[in-house]
Amino acid sequence: MVSVGDWKASPSKRPELFGAANMLRHVPLFILPTFAIAVLSLIAWTSLTYDIPVYLFTRDMAVLAKFHPFVAIASSLGAFLMCATAACCFFAFSVAREAGREIPWHVLAVGLFSLYLAADDFYEFHDRLLPRNFGIPQQLVYVLIATTAAAITIRWWRHFFAFRPWLLAAALFLLSTSIAFDIFDKMLLQILHQWQFFWEDSAKFVGISLWATYFIGLAQRTLSR
Repeated sequence: MVSVGDWKASPSKRPELFGAANMLRHVPLFILPTFAIAVLSLIAWTSLTYDIPVYLFTRDMAVLAKFHPFVAIASSLGAFLMCATAACCFFAFSVAREAGREIPWHVLAVGLFSLYLAADDFYEFHDRLLPRNFGIPQQLVYVLIATTAAAITIRWWRHFFAFRPWLLAAALFLLSTSIAFDIFDKMLLQILHQWQFFWEDSAKFVGISLWATYFIGLAQRTLSR
């Protein structure tokens, strides 16, 4: 806050409220509101251009589909955990950078990757959006996800191996198991019937819980150090 004494000081000593450096410091305050306005503008344009009822983009999915609010609760909770993981990683990265510490790029990379996985869960990138709208096979999407995870692990393996590596290994194993269930779903469906989805989603949910536990702990460790 600018005090009266600051304004009484000589012009050379007054705070530069409208200076370039001060304005740049406030840029992060407008990122999310700008993103929200951009999304709403795109919704309005899409509705007017393609004659799609606008409420289909803004109303709750359970209301539109007339489902019970607890439908797909495991999937929703898993996405929430991924969002929480991303938020903790972004916060730890921001605080460490502002404090002038060694910049934890591995924490930022995990935060971005977790945010993508959460969006993938909510909007079914690998199941529907990418294969149907962009012609990208589901298997290729899985390969890209696995490659990204491997690249992050290899690039910063020292940081990960120094903090409860067994917990990260358990998370990756269960998430890989869930992906395997999804890839071979037709074959497993004949053997396990509807329980195939239970075991696939159970491995995914527990894997996400371990993922969140590991990386939220890693973010906390980054701040404590």
